[in-house]
Amino acid sequence: MFCKKCGTKMDDNLTVCPQCGTPVAQSCLNQAAASQQQNAETPPPFSPASDSPNAVSGPSAQNTAPAQKALTAIKPWLKSKKLWGIAGAVLVLLIILIVVLAQPKTIALDKMLQAEFSGYNTAGSAHISLDTNKFDAAVAKALHMDVDSVSLSPQYIACRQALRLDPLYAENLSNGDKVVTKISYQNELISQFHIKFSGEEASFTVEGLAEPQKISPLDSLEVSFEGISPFGTASYRYAENAPQLNLATVKLDKTENLSNGDTVTATLEIPEGYNPAAEGYLVQETSKSFTVSGLAEYVTGYQDMDEEFLSWTKKEAEDLIRAQAASHYNNGSKLGTLEYAGYAFLLAKENVDGSAANIFYCVLRAVASNNKGGFPDTVVYFPVYFRNVLFKDGKISCDGTGEIVGNSPLGDGSYSTFGFNNPYSAYDAIITAGADRYTGEAGDGFEKYDTVPELKQYSDLTEEDLKPLIDRAEDLVTSAVSKSYPDSLKTEKVTLLGEYLLTAKAQGDDLRENNSLVIIYKTNVLKDGKKVSEAYFPISFKGLFKLPDGTLHYLSEKDLSSTFWLSGYGWSLHGYQDEETLFHDVVSARRDNYNYEVSGDAKDFGA
Repeated sequence: MFCKKCGTKMDDNLTVCPQCGTPVAQSCLNQAAASQQQNAETPPPFSPASDSPNAVSGPSAQNTAPAQKALTAIKPWLKSKKLWGIAGAVLVLLIILIVVLAQPKTIALDKMLQAEFSGYNTAGSAHISLDTNKFDAAVAKALHMDVDSVSLSPQYIACRQALRLDPLYAENLSNGDKVVTKISYQNELISQFHIKFSGEEASFTVEGLAEPQKISPLDSLEVSFEGISPFGTASYRYAENAPQLNLATVKLDKTENLSNGDTVTATLEIPEGYNPAAEGYLVQETSKSFTVSGLAEYVTGYQDMDEEFLSWTKKEAEDLIRAQAASHYNNGSKLGTLEYAGYAFLLAKENVDGSAANIFYCVLRAVASNNKGGFPDTVVYFPVYFRNVLFKDGKISCDGTGEIVGNSPLGDGSYSTFGFNNPYSAYDAIITAGADRYTGEAGDGFEKYDTVPELKQYSDLTEEDLKPLIDRAEDLVTSAVSKSYPDSLKTEKVTLLGEYLLTAKAQGDDLRENNSLVIIYKTNVLKDGKKVSEAYFPISFKGLFKLPDGTLHYLSEKDLSSTFWLSGYGWSLHGYQDEETLFHDVVSARRDNYNYEVSGDAKDFGA
């Protein structure tokens, strides 16, 4: 009998399958026993040999036994369900194999792509393209062709034409980013070759990008400052071999009108869309501040100048004054010893367009004299100026050499000198006149000349003030008479008659026009010892002023005498013949602009 589970043939008397251990059911045993009994009772199948009445036993009869045994052995297998299951499965597999072999070969294009990553992290690039080696191998396999020759076949060319893959190039990528590319194709163009494409996109993870170098470009920036504070300028350059960014630029927030101590900020301007990492750099800072230093500075006051510079200016001023005197004074005029008389310093006001940022004046003075009496001894003040005084690298300097300021008349105006014949005019010309553009200071005595002491009335003059003027007037009159009167006429000694003081009703900047003192001398004219006339001589001293120490000075002198005709003698003589005419010419004619006072024995004819 056979096992109902695994089909193994086993002895009929067994109760358990020796192959799989399955118990043999009783019905099976009974069936087996009945089968054995039936076999014993049933005669062997018919064969021609046995059917013949003359059939005999022998070899022929024995040959039927194996066939009978084989048939007996097959019968249980034909009845086995497992056998039929296996046969069915084989049939299904065969059908599937036929169907599969009939299907087109699929080439997964998303597996045929390759990605190349280059550059630096955050600025990397990806180039995705078809891996032709993989593609060629896949097509050759699908076409059952040799891979070395497949690319020459029409089928291969058709496959390439059916594929639409534009190489993808992506930028500004970082490690870990995903790059996705789309794939398009036309399977209808290659269906005749039993090939089709699959895959609509491919995804790649960015990797292997190098890390950019961390740099601070502004650390290599060299900012330099030139010029003079507060008008300095700034410029920059990169140090040699310093890392630079090709597209980045540097901007300074201030490049001019700089002073030492100011702050200039440099900003690294990176264009929009530009990633420095593309050049292998990671910028650490984009701004940096620099302190302005090293600029030459304009000196702002006298206190900023050292003794070395001051000594140089005094020596320079003296050389200039001596050279000018030698060139312009005539043989009868000379300058006495020069001495220091003070200083003035002008500082340009902010936002004022001046010719110099500062001006320093070294003031010297000396007595100018004339050996022929052309003018009285006069103290002349010589301001010598030096422009744009600078302090740089611990040393003070200025623009070029100095120049002398001013020009003044001497005596009656027939002579003149460079410089000023009074310190008040010098002060006014230096400081007062430039007050709209400069802030001025003075010192070492020169500051005392900022205001002219008023001299508006005769009582402001003392005997000590008057004596030098009276003596000078007498000398002038005596000299004039001796030169102009004929030898046939004699004059008595001139005598002081009195004074007229004229003061301007409106005091102005020109000291010479603010006042004048007219000293009157008189004498008797004699002919053969007999008085024939009187003569009056007015001597004017204009621009009276007192120095801070109280000494009286004047700016010009002049003999105002006219001429008169000496009737009966035929002579025209120097002076006035009567005091009334003198008063008219000297005082009354000027009363529209001047007040007057009369002193001494001079008469007032103004009533």
